[in-house]
Amino acid sequence: MAALVGKNRVTVSRWLSEYRKGGLEQLLTLGKSSGRPRVISLEIEEKLKVELEDKEGFLSYGEVQKWLKVFYNKDVNYSVVHKCVRYRLDNGRLHTAKSLEIPDNIVLVFQPPYCPQINPIERLWKEIKKKLKWDIFRDLNKLRDALKDILNNLSQQDIIDVTFWEFLKETLFVANI
Repeated sequence: MAALVGKNRVTVSRWLSEYRKGGLEQLLTLGKSSGRPRVISLEIEEKLKVELEDKEGFLSYGEVQKWLKVFYNKDVNYSVVHKCVRYRLDNGRLHTAKSLEIPDNIVLVFQPPYCPQINPIERLWKEIKKKLKWDIFRDLNKLRDALKDILNNLSQQDIIDVTFWEFLKETLFVANI
């Protein structure tokens, strides 16, 4: 049965045990996550979000680490701070310019935070990976060479076909470009 539903046999066994205890209601009851506790609590994350929105906010992830240590006595790993700020609390001062001159031929299109599905470069990487997936490389240099060949052989039209979204076309139309 586990193979049929695509789950581990232990998971299916746990589901059956829950069902035997209290039927469908027990099975569908959401329990507390047994995963690792959050390093940065939701309360602290909300306060961090406010700090990030301040014009005088943080200039680096290291400053965020220091702030967490000073105000909350939390020693938080750099990668945890990066993931929290970059993917969950995006558009803080760390990711916005103080002043920016935008040429007439450039249109800024802001994406929602943590949406790799609509990031054009992710789509391009997906296409590149398709071309590499059946190859076996003896060393890193062979992989680099193959990647260079793929990138050098991409035409401008290939890149447009892979990365262009309909919403981008609509944005350009609205911007009268």
